Amino acid sequence: MTELHCADCPPGEVHKTTSDHPFRARKEGTMSEAREITETIPVTVSREIITAVEFDVRNTMIVADPCYIDNDDLPDLYGKDSCLVNGGYVLKKAHGIWVAKIEVWDNGQTFGWGDRVAKLTATRKGHGLSLHEREVGVVGVDSGQMFMGCKTGLPLDYDALLAHKYPGGIGSNGEDRDHKLIAWATGAISHTGYGDGGYPVTVAYDSEQVPCEITVTFISEDDEDESY
Repeated sequence: MTELHCADCPPGEVHKTTSDHPFRARKEGTMSEAREITETIPVTVSREIITAVEFDVRNTMIVADPCYIDNDDLPDLYGKDSCLVNGGYVLKKAHGIWVAKIEVWDNGQTFGWGDRVAKLTATRKGHGLSLHEREVGVVGVDSGQMFMGCKTGLPLDYDALLAHKYPGGIGSNGEDRDHKLIAWATGAISHTGYGDGGYPVTVAYDSEQVPCEITVTFISEDDEDESY
């Protein structure tokens, strides 16, 4: 039986059939897209909220505004494992399953601006605890949203995204504002704090210097009162 060796997979990983190959399967239409993890919470009317999004990364992770990132924005990294580009942050050797979650601050923490997403964090499954982290730069946002996911999902269908979030059309107040985190294409999309701006990206590494967590911070305790 022929063995498959693929540059998209971790070094040394071998698959005997195409069906055994988790990342090549996406090209053949059998690999699942990002999955939403939900739970029902008791409020005035019980409703379902998305608590996490699980997604697969073949090799390259993208962190960017979903409205302003495309394959044309991604240069050859020439041996680098990561870089900042005009449209966001690119991290190679990120193969595996990741789980994205958000940290939401309430009205008291946001100076009266209501519940807002303070952080978006994706954690790599099957890796040890992070031992050290470093800030890799700032990613700009101009649509009030941040995408974190696999490069294979590019280009993102932004018109379809708007139709999903605003089923009655923009300005219809059709967006479910409890859904601050959604699965989209090959990753997760979250709201970004108070909206547009530049937000720091931090990457954490495990004991083997493998990236195991990525965090984008939209609101921090160092922020001044934004209520003006």
